[in-house]
Amino acid sequence: MANAEKLRIVHCVRSPFGGIFRHILDLAHQQHLEGHDVGLILDSETCSPFEEAKIQTEAAALTLGVHKFPIKRTIWPGDLIAFARMYKALSAMKPDVVHTHGAKGGALGRSVASCLASKPVRLYCPHGGSLHYDKKSLKGRIFFALERLLEQLTDSLVFVSEYEMRSYSSKVGQPNTAWCLAYNGLRPAEFTPIEASDDAADFLMIGQLRDLKGPDLFIDAIKMLHDDGKHPTALIVGAGEDEQKYHQMVANYGLGDYISFSAPMPAAEAFAKSRCVVVPSRAESLPYIVLETIGAHKPLIATRVGGIPEIFAEHANQLVPADNAKALSLAMGEKLASPDLALAQARQLVQSVEQTFSLDMMNRTIMDQYLHCLRNRSNLSSLLTTKSKSMTDAA
Repeated sequence: MANAEKLRIVHCVRSPFGGIFRHILDLAHQQHLEGHDVGLILDSETCSPFEEAKIQTEAAALTLGVHKFPIKRTIWPGDLIAFARMYKALSAMKPDVVHTHGAKGGALGRSVASCLASKPVRLYCPHGGSLHYDKKSLKGRIFFALERLLEQLTDSLVFVSEYEMRSYSSKVGQPNTAWCLAYNGLRPAEFTPIEASDDAADFLMIGQLRDLKGPDLFIDAIKMLHDDGKHPTALIVGAGEDEQKYHQMVANYGLGDYISFSAPMPAAEAFAKSRCVVVPSRAESLPYIVLETIGAHKPLIATRVGGIPEIFAEHANQLVPADNAKALSLAMGEKLASPDLALAQARQLVQSVEQTFSLDMMNRTIMDQYLHCLRNRSNLSSLLTTKSKSMTDAA
C-alpha cells in the first residue's frame, strides 16, 4: 500500500467544462493542501482560454503536471492514440490513485490504469454523463452495458448526489464494486453575499450553451413575460455547441435590447451583474451553479431535476417543472413582483445548505474512499502472496 500520508493522485477527464471541472480543481486544491501530489489529464481541444486560466490558478497544486491531448466525445479509432498518450502520461506520473470523471474520461482512464504495472486504484465519478440517456433508447442500452462492463476495472464509484446513485442503480444496475456518496461542496468564503450592481440585469443564466441546460427555455420564458406586458432584462453567460441558435432566437423574438450574451466569466462576477439567477436545466446531477448562487445569497429559480431537490431539501416546493417554459415564466414573474420575498427565500436556502455542501466534507469523504480502496488492494495482494507461498510449499 502507498504511504497514506502522501499519495500520488491523478484526475482524468475529457471535457474541462462547468461543474465537473470545478469539482476536479477543488479536489486538487484540497488534496495538495493535505500534502498529496496531484496531476491532471484532459482533452486539449475543449480546453478554452477560460478553462486554461483556471488550471493556471491551481498550478501550484498540480505537482504531477498537466497532460493535454485530443480525446473525442464519441467512440472512434483515434481513441487508440489517446489510450497510448494517456498510458505514457500515467506511467510517468506513477499514481497511487487514478480518479476518473465523466463517461469518456472514466472509460479511457480506468482502461489505461488497469494496464499499468503499478496497479493504482481506480475510481469513477459519472457526474451525470451517460446516466442522462433514456434506458429504453439504443444509445442508453449500449452505454449502460459498457458502464456495467467497466465496473470490472473499477475499485470504487463516487456519486455526487443521491439522484445520481439511484440513476446508476436503475439504469446500470446495483453496483458490483465499492461506492460512496460525496456531495459537491463550496469553500467557506463562498458563503458571502454578492450585491447586484445598479445596472444589473433582472435575470441571469450561466452555464454551457446547449439544450440540456435549457437556454431556449430561458429565452422563451423572457419572451412570455414581454408578451404579458413586463419587460425584464436578462444576461446569458457561457459558451457551447448551440450558442448561435440562441442568438438567433433572441433576434427572431426582437429581444436584442433586453437579452445580452457574454463569454464565460467567474460565477461571482456574473452574480454582481444580475438580481436573480435562473437554472432552467432539463437534466443535472448536482450543479455547482445552484450551490454558488445560494452561497452568494442570490434569489434563485431552478428546475426539479437531478440532485437539485436534495440541495433545496425542505424548500423543494419552490422548484419548477423541467422543460416547461410557461412554469419558468410564472416563477420569474413572481420574483419580479416580490423582490423582498425573493431575498428572504434566498437567505433560507443559505441556512439549509451551509453545513451539508462543504468542500472540506466532499474532500474528506473522497480521501477516505481512496484509503479504503488502497487498504483493500494491499490486503488482496497480501492474501495472494500467502496463497502463492502455500501452493509452492505444498508442491
